[in-house]
Amino acid sequence: MSAIGGVVNLEGQGIATSVVLDMSRAMLGRAKEQRGAYLTKRAGLFHNRSLGWESEAARQPRTATKKGKHVTVVLDGYPLGRDPQAGLERSLGLESAAELVLEYYLAFGASFLGSLSGAFAVAIYDEERGELLLARDREGRCPLFYAVEDGTLAFASEIKALLRFLPGAAEIDGEALRAHWRASCGECAGETLYREIRAIPPGHCGIYSRMGMSVYAYEAEPIPREEARDGGQITPRLICPCETGLRDILTQAVFAFDYPQFDYLMPGFFQALDELNQQKKRTATVEDGTLYMNLGYAYERADRLGAMKGVTVTPAVPASFSLRQRELKKMDRLLRDLVAEGDGARLSRLFGEGWQEMVSEEKNLAKRIRMQGILYQTGIWMEHYRLAVV
Repeated sequence: MSAIGGVVNLEGQGIATSVVLDMSRAMLGRAKEQRGAYLTKRAGLFHNRSLGWESEAARQPRTATKKGKHVTVVLDGYPLGRDPQAGLERSLGLESAAELVLEYYLAFGASFLGSLSGAFAVAIYDEERGELLLARDREGRCPLFYAVEDGTLAFASEIKALLRFLPGAAEIDGEALRAHWRASCGECAGETLYREIRAIPPGHCGIYSRMGMSVYAYEAEPIPREEARDGGQITPRLICPCETGLRDILTQAVFAFDYPQFDYLMPGFFQALDELNQQKKRTATVEDGTLYMNLGYAYERADRLGAMKGVTVTPAVPASFSLRQRELKKMDRLLRDLVAEGDGARLSRLFGEGWQEMVSEEKNLAKRIRMQGILYQTGIWMEHYRLAVV
């Protein structure tokens, strides 16, 4: 698990090192075991990571020289090439997947994205071309956000890092927020709530140059995945660490925690991840019913759930998925009490004066839980960040 980010000003007005450092610090909960940065007059790129399958020597950013100028990459995730052989970068004598991406870019330019699969978010600063490339995998499993302010572009794996870049209060589009709040479970449209912040959509590439930002869909051809097979039959991976009650605890978040801006996690899930850490387990696969609703949403949310404890959480399609009505009612009562203890005036400024009535009138229990979960997390968020509603 990694966090990437950076600031680029192509006019050479200078990059504030303190801003780059603050953005990196904002995402230490996501990855903090190793940090690296690339700093020049026009660009500052950084990479935070938790040590995993790659060696400690496989540091990022990775930089190569082209025509006397630098090409620098930071990568979150692991993009597999079309070659089905695992460890392609090692077979080519490279130290890391980031180096493999760099070699692809040097050989093929931006078109190299069509030869990648897997989960990834990548940024490549090409000093000679005067361009920054930002891209995400087709399913959107690795998030990537950006903002432009006075000719300077900043990007990051998490929105909270960009809030360290923006000089004033983050402006929230109140109409978009209320529409998202009223949406059904699994509709993850939170990337458009901030006026200044945008997301690179899944399967898209953004090129930032002196002409501005251009975002387009790269080759959309799906790349077949290797599946475990038994006697010619595909065998799905359905793994659940029942000894920690991880599946039961995940139900706390299935309906409520789908708001990308907020990384305040449910206490029960924290407890389960602590137990995994005590057992020295760095990965967990959980059965997640939201896979039936939105694949990219489920993967992105699972990534957030494990980020703050350094555990890689992978969702799997459940053999059966059901929530007992009494569990939902208990969650509904708990969230209602938590929201009631918060600052109602603050919530009214964001969601409008009638938000209490809208919640009480919502008959769909799961949707009501989701609405209250967003209200609760909004209250917590507003205690730490200054927001402007427009």
